Amino acid sequence: MIKHLKPKSEFGRNVLTLMTGTTIAQAIPIAISPILTRIYTPEDFGVFALYISISTIFAVIVTGRYELAIMLPKKNKDAVLLVQLSIMITLFIAITTLIIVIFFNVEITQLLGNPSISIWLYFIPLSICLTGFYQSLHYWNNRKKQYNNLVLSRVSKSAITSGIQVGGGLGSNLYYGLIAGEIIGQGGGAFVLARKAWRENKIFSCKIHLIRAIALLKRYKKILYYGLPMGLLNAISNQLKPLVFSAIFSISIVGWVYMAERMLKAPLSVISGSFNTVFFQNFVNVDNKLQLYVKSYISLLMLSLILLYPVYAHGEFIFEIVFGKDWRKAGELASILYLMVCFSFSSSAISTVFTALERNEVSLIWQVMYFVGLVFLISYFGGGDYLVLMTYLSYWGAGMYFVLFVLGLMCILNFEKDKLGEG
Repeated sequence: MIKHLKPKSEFGRNVLTLMTGTTIAQAIPIAISPILTRIYTPEDFGVFALYISISTIFAVIVTGRYELAIMLPKKNKDAVLLVQLSIMITLFIAITTLIIVIFFNVEITQLLGNPSISIWLYFIPLSICLTGFYQSLHYWNNRKKQYNNLVLSRVSKSAITSGIQVGGGLGSNLYYGLIAGEIIGQGGGAFVLARKAWRENKIFSCKIHLIRAIALLKRYKKILYYGLPMGLLNAISNQLKPLVFSAIFSISIVGWVYMAERMLKAPLSVISGSFNTVFFQNFVNVDNKLQLYVKSYISLLMLSLILLYPVYAHGEFIFEIVFGKDWRKAGELASILYLMVCFSFSSSAISTVFTALERNEVSLIWQVMYFVGLVFLISYFGGGDYLVLMTYLSYWGAGMYFVLFVLGLMCILNFEKDKLGEG
């Protein structure tokens, strides 16, 4: 009976495998969130959100985005070389970041307007280093279709992070547990993938061929030239709210915004992370790319609109009941962010089409437009009510993510046209 319920296509089976593991990985932090919100205050989550924002921005550049190219070479030995190059770039960026933090800690702390973040800035190089390792090994496992390894790493990371965050909070009742759990959880997830990659593929024992490495760097230079600025702008755009709100509003508002986005994105990330991983691998190889792209977008958008509607309609009530009275404002913010999160989810889950088609310049142009709009809205409405500002940011985000889908559609049509012309 169960066998008949399993998807018949390889694509469907792979998505199901990842979704099963990711569901477990996401269920753990969701389950403990009502505990965390009663241990930690909105101010504590605000400091944690600042740390996540900074480390996320730096993590984007940590591999030069060459981890995306691991999926593309026909030969496995070239993909292994790209893994090694990504890890070396990661180490260089992490060391450079540490030097910056050592010399400019005071200035960065003053700019963020929160002295509590000062000591934790020194841990950001470690976080981005672990993230770089994880990303490189993630794409290698995706290339090899070793989805069970990805599932194990996600569950391990989630379990370690959640356990330390709860234990640390009960022991100290300070935000330290939130950040420490995040760092150690990252390390656990990266270790699982590294151990598997060594035992199953021996990728770390392969010699680095300098001439071939330079050739690969040139071959996929578009990822560096366009993908890196695009990824950096995307990270800054996504993390702009905690950074700016910390300076112009209060750290409590930062905590509310973080929790609102976290609870909206948590159920969607179960689908997004799994779907994106398998979608990228299939899109590179499938013949009918247009059908896969459009069908995926419509399905994801409708699913998110339906799944998150209860939060949109009754956000304040749900958050107060589940997380406590201190988090009612986070529920109000969740209702406001509803449309943006839905459109962001449906477009981002299939945005790897630009990398697969080597049209990263298109997504870079979109990212610049999106970022400029965010800066304008924050500059114009930043001095007033934060709820009004969040409303405009949500509408802008929803509209621009739909534009991203349209741009992807145009790139696929042009690709198909060029292919027919060559035929």
